[in-house]
Amino acid sequence: MEEILIAPCGINCRVCGMYQKRSHPCLGCRLRTTKKSHLCVIKNCREERWSSPSLCLGCAKFPCPRLRALDQRYREKTAGVLSVVENLLAIQEKGMEAFLHEETEKWTCPHCGEVLRAGSSFCPACGQACFPQKETFGHKEEP
Repeated sequence: MEEILIAPCGINCRVCGMYQKRSHPCLGCRLRTTKKSHLCVIKNCREERWSSPSLCLGCAKFPCPRLRALDQRYREKTAGVLSVVENLLAIQEKGMEAFLHEETEKWTCPHCGEVLRAGSSFCPACGQACFPQKETFGHKEEP
């Protein structure tokens, strides 16, 4: 897992369906690779972010209404497994390296070792039913 694949909002781009597309995949939200990345109001927010890399976590308005709304959509789409606000707080609490390690464990298929997709209960590589473990600040919960 690479730091460049953590979007300003806290999403892990590796688990995004746009990143996992076979044809014309997104290369990650921190790179301007798609029309959507050019239009993303969170990525292109004009508020100053003091964190490095430039994450919403480093904004005086964190979490802003837009980020809270995005967080709610991801929580609903993933049955509470993915929370961008929790991701950002975990980065703040544990550091980027520990966060990336936990994300790798959380989103790896136990059957084939490939990356799972947010919002899907099946591995996109092997088709086996699997759910990423919900992790909240180092405490794993079974799905």
